[in-house]
Amino acid sequence: MIERARSEGLEPAAPDDFRSVTGTGVVASLDGRDVVVGTPDLLSERGVNSGGAADALEAMRSRGRTAVLVASDGEVLGVIAIADRVEEGSRDAIGQLRTIGVEPVTMTGDHEGTARAVGAEVGIGRILADVLPDEKAEEIGRLQDQGHRVATVGDGINDGPALTRPDVCVALGAGTDIALESADLVLMHSRLSGVVAAFEVIRNSYRKTNQNVALASAFNGVGVPVSAAGIPHPISADGGPLPHLVGPQDHGFQQRRLTGTNGDDSVRRC
Repeated sequence: MIERARSEGLEPAAPDDFRSVTGTGVVASLDGRDVVVGTPDLLSERGVNSGGAADALEAMRSRGRTAVLVASDGEVLGVIAIADRVEEGSRDAIGQLRTIGVEPVTMTGDHEGTARAVGAEVGIGRILADVLPDEKAEEIGRLQDQGHRVATVGDGINDGPALTRPDVCVALGAGTDIALESADLVLMHSRLSGVVAAFEVIRNSYRKTNQNVALASAFNGVGVPVSAAGIPHPISADGGPLPHLVGPQDHGFQQRRLTGTNGDDSVRRC
């Protein structure tokens, strides 16, 4: 917004007082005037009636824009539309997640109309909107109480306690420091295709681990009783442990070459 103002030849003035209200906007004092920039709820709390801007708000939300109201001394001066750019390939990544049994859910502090417009663009039908930062952990808990295992993907902005609540926390490479430190998995970039690759690599790793356990158990289950019975010749017995040692190692080296089927190797590099 500041960059746009400067491009219009306006130079923002320094406020006398400034306070950020998490998840709803900011309030400030500028040249003796009370200024509020934020959601209709924030303006209402400050005694500002935003009913006259209802049509403009709805029009922006239907287009997937986040509408921010600007008011001064109890009067609405205008509405600013903010839009997040949808990453290329996001819709394909959402479809790939569904094919591997993952149901995407959008949880956001944006208005429901805005969230549903963006959700329709990328193919997400289940929307949890108007969720404040301190309510996100509660929403994750509700999903877990319904029997779901929950993985969150985000940059950590306005997430706070929600970062430690899910079963798996995935942080985007451009995320906040707290998100990167709290995450179970960090992607090298901000593309959703990396999430698909991460799930595939994790599942492949789990499958390889089970195969290693099966190989080792099969050798011990057969080889140890046979050796105890004195059946193998001493010379051939020296080579007996080789399959037990080489097999799991070969599987382990194969794991280093695993990437997602969509060709995204960001998780492997990470």
